[in-house]
Amino acid sequence: MVNRRTLLKLGTAGMAAAVVQAPAFGSSLLGSSPGLVRAVFDERFAEAQAFASVFRSRGMPTTGIRGDVSALWYRDLKARLLEQRLPIVGLTDRTALFCLEELARDVGMKVQGRIDHTFDPQGALTHHVTGPSAWINAGQRLGPEQGFGRVMAALLTDPTLHGESFAAQKHTGPFSPANKKQLVSWWMA
Repeated sequence: MVNRRTLLKLGTAGMAAAVVQAPAFGSSLLGSSPGLVRAVFDERFAEAQAFASVFRSRGMPTTGIRGDVSALWYRDLKARLLEQRLPIVGLTDRTALFCLEELARDVGMKVQGRIDHTFDPQGALTHHVTGPSAWINAGQRLGPEQGFGRVMAALLTDPTLHGESFAAQKHTGPFSPANKKQLVSWWMA
C-alpha cells in the first residue's frame, strides 16, 4: 500500500537522481541560472580560442565565429532563446557584440557585463570594465599582459560574480578606437 511516507521517499529519490545526472554547467554557471545557451568566441584570435578551450574542457557548449554572427543568431540562438532564455557569454570583437546586442533585444536580453580589452599599436593592453561591482572588482585585477582569455572564461564561470541585476552601458558604435585592436569579453542575460 502506498502511503504519504512512501510518496515522500520516492519524490526525494527522484530529485536526488535528477541532481546527480545534471550537466556540469548547470546551476554553477552565472549564479542561480539553470544553464548556459552558448559561449561564443571569435576563432580568429588566440585569446578567444583560449577562452573557448576552458568552456569546452568543462563540457559547456561553444560556437566559433569569424566576425559575422547573423548565421549563428538566425539558425540557432534566436530559436533557443525564445524557448528558454538562458545566458550567453563570449569573447569576440566589438562588431560581433554590437550585432548580438541589437539582435538579442528581440528576446528581451541585454549585456550584463563587459570588459573591453584594447591593444594599442605597440601591443600594450588595457581593460575597461562595465558591469556589477563584483565583476568590476575582478576585471580590474587583469594585468597588461596577454593571457586574459582563460582568465575571462574562469571569471564568467564564477557564480559569485553574477548576483546583482545590472545592464551594462552600451558603448556607441561597433568600431574600435583608431589604430587599436579591441576584443570584448561579455555576458548577456
